[in-house]
This record gives sequence, structure tokens and C-alpha cells, in this order.
Amino acid sequence: MPANTYIQAGISGVRSFISINLPSDIRSSLYKKASEIKTEIPSLKPVYPDNIHLTLKFLGELKDSEVELIKKSLVFISQKHHGFSLSIKGIGAFPDMRKPSIVWAGIEESEELLSIWPDVENAAAEMGFQKEFRRFSPHLTIGRIKDPDKAIGLAEAILPHKDAFFGSIDVTCFSLMKSQLKPEGPVYSALADFYLQND
Repeated sequence: MPANTYIQAGISGVRSFISINLPSDIRSSLYKKASEIKTEIPSLKPVYPDNIHLTLKFLGELKDSEVELIKKSLVFISQKHHGFSLSIKGIGAFPDMRKPSIVWAGIEESEELLSIWPDVENAAAEMGFQKEFRRFSPHLTIGRIKDPDKAIGLAEAILPHKDAFFGSIDVTCFSLMKSQLKPEGPVYSALADFYLQND
């Protein structure tokens, strides 16, 4: 698809976020790694491959008018930035190994990613969404732990995988996503894709 275009979608009152999505082979590899760790930490729930993504901004519930506004802002942002590469490497946990709630895969530092993120934050803030003042820490959530007390030994389970390399991806766009909450878990789908400039 040509740069600076987006896919129209008829929507009303949707739970939304902005993300960079990953190829299926990378997502499958991350799910497999989380499943390996689960064999040692049964309380870990791996994130299904379809739900693994790099979140740039969680927006929450959006009205139709807000969807159109954020689309316009995201088109403008896509016009400012070029495509780039990301490398996915390492495994860790938030908030720490002693009381973990999330197991993540790391994103190696990227100047282009770090320049896109504040633009997304500012665009959302201009619409009245709360601004994130913490330092951006790009990561991919690959597993969740509801009861940290049942995750004893996670540090030892992660240690063999802490430097695992999952590959590099070419980022050509970012997306406005729809999140549908269902009993079996959230289902994500793209409302609009915003294509970055070609070199």
C-alpha cells in the first residue's frame, strides 16, 4: 500500500490502542519460548501468538469522532518517519523477578522507534488522553502471572533464555488496533494501518 494512506473501517465505541505488529513467525517463536518457561513455572500464562505486539499507546474506549481525529494525527506522524528495523532479543520480567506479573521479550534500542513514540504520545495528549511520563521501555509481553507468589524460581527459569534472539523485522507501518474483550481472552484486529515513508 502507498505511504501516507490508511484503511477505512466503520466502527463505533471501540477499545483501542496503537501498536507495531509482528510477522507470524516471530510471534510463534515468542509463544514457543514462553511455553518452554511455563514447563518450569506453571502459573505463567503465555500470550497467544495473535496477541503479541509492540504497544506504542493504549487509548481505551474511543468514540467515532475520536477515532477519526486520531487517524488524522497518525497519518501526519507516518509522513514524518521512515521505515526501520527492529531486533527482538532477551527475556525478562516486570516489575522484577521476585514479584513478577509480566514476562517480556526485549526490543533492542532503535532511534527511529524512540522518535515515533513521543509523537504518538503528544498526538494522544492533544486529544485529552493521559500522557505517559515514564521513560518508554519498548517490550513484547509474552506471558502473564496472576499470582506472583506462585512464580518462585522464575529467575532461574528465564536465565537460560535471557539472551535469546528472536530475529529482526522491517517495520513499514504502525496500526490503530481494536480490542474486543471475550471470555476466552482479548481479540485484536487492525482498524487502520499507517505506512511509513520509503527511503
